[in-house]
Amino acid sequence: MNRSIPYAALLLLPMMLNACSCDSGTGYVRENDVTTSSGSAPGSACTVDADCASGRCQGGVCSTGGCDTDADCRDGEVCVFGECTPDSTFECTADTHPIIDINPAEVDFGAVTMGRTETRSVTVRNLGSCLLTIQGVGFSSTTPADFTCDACEPSAYPRRLPPNRSLTVNITYAPAQAGERTGVLQIRSDDETYPTQMVPLVGHYEGQARFLVEPELMDFGYLAAGSSATRTVRVSNVGDGNAVLTVTDARLFQAGTPPPFASTPTISFPSATVQLSTTTQGATDCLTTGGCIDLEVTFHPQGFQDYEGELVLSYEAVTGQTQTARVQLKGFSTTPPVLALDHTVIDFGSKEVGTTVEPVLVRIQNTGQTPMTVSVSFSPNSSTDISVQAPSPLELPVRPGFDALMRVNYDPTQLGPITAEIRVASNDPTTYDANFGAGVKTIVVRGNGTPNQFNDILKLEMTFENGDSGFFGNDFRDVDLLLEGPQGDLCTKPRYSYDAQGRITGIIEDPCTTWTYGGTPRWQALGIAQEPERIILNNAGSSQGDYTVKASYEEDCASIPTQLLASLLGIGIDVLVDYISGGVIDIGAGNISSFIANNCWDHASSGVTVNIYINGSANMTCAGRLGSKGQVNDIAIVTRSAQGQFSARCVP
Repeated sequence: MNRSIPYAALLLLPMMLNACSCDSGTGYVRENDVTTSSGSAPGSACTVDADCASGRCQGGVCSTGGCDTDADCRDGEVCVFGECTPDSTFECTADTHPIIDINPAEVDFGAVTMGRTETRSVTVRNLGSCLLTIQGVGFSSTTPADFTCDACEPSAYPRRLPPNRSLTVNITYAPAQAGERTGVLQIRSDDETYPTQMVPLVGHYEGQARFLVEPELMDFGYLAAGSSATRTVRVSNVGDGNAVLTVTDARLFQAGTPPPFASTPTISFPSATVQLSTTTQGATDCLTTGGCIDLEVTFHPQGFQDYEGELVLSYEAVTGQTQTARVQLKGFSTTPPVLALDHTVIDFGSKEVGTTVEPVLVRIQNTGQTPMTVSVSFSPNSSTDISVQAPSPLELPVRPGFDALMRVNYDPTQLGPITAEIRVASNDPTTYDANFGAGVKTIVVRGNGTPNQFNDILKLEMTFENGDSGFFGNDFRDVDLLLEGPQGDLCTKPRYSYDAQGRITGIIEDPCTTWTYGGTPRWQALGIAQEPERIILNNAGSSQGDYTVKASYEEDCASIPTQLLASLLGIGIDVLVDYISGGVIDIGAGNISSFIANNCWDHASSGVTVNIYINGSANMTCAGRLGSKGQVNDIAIVTRSAQGQFSARCVP
């Protein structure tokens, strides 16, 4: 390695060489290494210089004056060629000057996550031929406290640097808030040209890590003893910016030997932790981008009983602050549920289009010995004139010996015969359908639309973008369908009254019943989450004008975990689930709505799609997007002509 030797040091070299005595057998010794007849040898304890044969008492020990670094020397000395030399040897003269050099000239810490730190070094070097005096190192008055320095104490200065010597200043950035942070490191010296050097500092932190686990309740339902089933728990960081979330532990708590539940992969601190970058809720690529991790939970009952457990997840959204989340696990292997329906065929017969038809109630019965899950869907190509109002969440799961009611509606808008097939799926292992598999039974529905004097029937069906199709999801976005008549009449969702447990007790106001011109509309909502919504208009007669189809954004909360909602309400997740499933607890529906509005994690837009049917035939599909809660957009215009015909167009 090449090393430059300062000019002043070269002047000292002859003196150093003359100060040594040489011997062919022993090499060379330094003059200070020779012990005189008086005083203690090097390494002996001392109080003053006179106690030592070398004449140097340094730090309570006799020293030869030899050195490896400046730290081996006294104040005012520097280590040159293994000897402690007075720094006054390098005092500046009229012909010699110090030259300060700073490297790097700017410090960029990049993106640093909240709760973490990043350290960078700045080197101050003397490129001149005499002593450089560092008078002080510190921050400008506008530099935020996010930046700290290990060499900025005023008591450490002044400090003298001989030629080709350097001082290292370590600067640490620990973000305290989101956004970009800037500052300036100031270095003052006796460099005549640049007495004050400014080193710009920049760092930024954007966002906050947010933990999301889906689902928070995993109910395997019935599973025969000795068999097994595996489901997935997804853990995501749905924060924003560059915030990193660390999953430090995943552990099962359960009773039973052998244990009924198992999970993979293993996550434990400190060797098997998982770091998650930010992702968006529901992102399909989060496994490849590192925004989420899937844990496989297997239920393997060995006996005939009910089983419960918890998957406890520990994580750090901020370094050093551990939090936990729990996924409840349930399953049973006792006598299974048994699905029974009191209708397998429903025939509404011939009905005039546009008329109101009395619905048929179907009893979904559980004749088994354990709770039964139920879901309802239509087979492809089923007529849209048939709809169902599925069992209320308060009726599910169906307890042994009980039943749940499903209402089947026929709204004749199409002339001629129609058919539909309703699928009722359950966790009944004793029921099997060759087309649909275990636990499914079907109901065939028929009807026949006949003419009447007002044949033109307008039917609107709206769906909207929502990440959840189930009742226990955490996407609470909600959109309502509205129809405004030619004279300003409005038909939309009724306003209901609720009891203390959140159950509907009646209708406070139904706007559709006050419609005065242009037909008779009625509003319907299908499914547990009241989606899709429908409005059917008949008896338009000779009325004419424009009917405006609108969508109203009632709730734009796209993310609030059920566990958080339960904790905010002051109850456990199991209590909230029991409440939703039919238990009694003193929580008003308005309270839950208020908590959602005030504690939502993520507000998002929602896409809206409206299918328009005229006389039972699909006429047009229109789409729109609602940006935020409270927004009302026109989606389509349906015009009734003087000749009594409907035509539709989408609103751009």
